[in-house]
Formats: sequence, structure tokens, C-alpha cells
Amino acid sequence: LWNDIWYSTIKNWHKDMLIYQKQPEWLTFLTDHSRFCHAFVVGFVKKKKQTNVFNPKALAQYGKNIQEMIETCREKGVLLAFVEPPFDADHMPEKGLNEFHVGYTRDFFIQTAQTYDQQLHAIAETENVPVIAHDLDIRNLHQKPLFQDALHPTARGNAIMARDIYDSIRDQNLLAFKK
Repeated sequence: LWNDIWYSTIKNWHKDMLIYQKQPEWLTFLTDHSRFCHAFVVGFVKKKKQTNVFNPKALAQYGKNIQEMIETCREKGVLLAFVEPPFDADHMPEKGLNEFHVGYTRDFFIQTAQTYDQQLHAIAETENVPVIAHDLDIRNLHQKPLFQDALHPTARGNAIMARDIYDSIRDQNLLAFKK
């Protein structure tokens, strides 16, 4: 979810941005040692940055990716459940972030994440795939002591997530537990 959202705000977004693409070593060398090459490859700094860009094509691709995951798992006979992503709003500055030459405010980022989460839930409900909630997910925005940053829980936070996920799997009988 988070990488889909980070990348979705890029003005010239395309679905291949979601795949890590390592540049050749010679290009890395040039961009590391030449400001001009770096600016040419990464982009020349513009005075005015876009702010709060919502990209419906990126959201549609996210939905398509979720649907394809479900179909692939079903074709292979793999049981599937989605897990809500962890998030803490208190680690994100009020003014927001400035990533990938695009800026977005904290409120916009949270709204976008909730939109993506609603997309996941809509598809999962239609396809009868469970979505496992936990105490660190996006419904509970203010849990700073349980996070290292906005997206990554501490050891204690991970333990809480693991407990909640295990309890949901057991309570919903998502796996046949062997005794």
C-alpha cells in the first residue's frame, strides 16, 4: 500500500514505477559525481512543487494488482488474507512530506491512504477475502510510542500486530490448525 501511494503522486506516473529498476553502474557513477548528470537524470529542481496530487490511474492499477493477487492465489490453491498496513500519523510532519519531487500534506496522505484502504476492502469483500485488522492499522492514527517512524513499528508494536493477526487467523478459522 505505502509504495503505491508514494509513487502515485508523481505527475508522470506509470505502472512500471512500482517495480524497482536499478540503473546501470556507469549512470550511478555519473549521477554521484556530477551535479548536472544528477539533475538531468533525477530532474532539474523547479521552484514550484506540486502538492496533494491524487492520481486515479494509480488507484485503478492498485485495485487491478489486488485483483490479480487474488486470482493468482486461487489458481494456485493458496489461501489468502490481507493485513491492514501499520501507520502512525504522529511521526509525519504536519506540513507533510516532500518525496519524488511532489509534496503532500499529512491530511492528504492520510485521506489517500484511507481511499486505497477502502479500495482494498471493496475488492476483498466482493471476492470474499478476509482483511485482518490490528491495533496499529490506519484506523488508529496516534500511536507514536509503538513506531520507529510513520510506517515501521517498534519491536513492541510488531509484537502487538503479531498477536492481533494470530488471533484473527485463529478466530476466523483461516487455517486448519493442527494439534
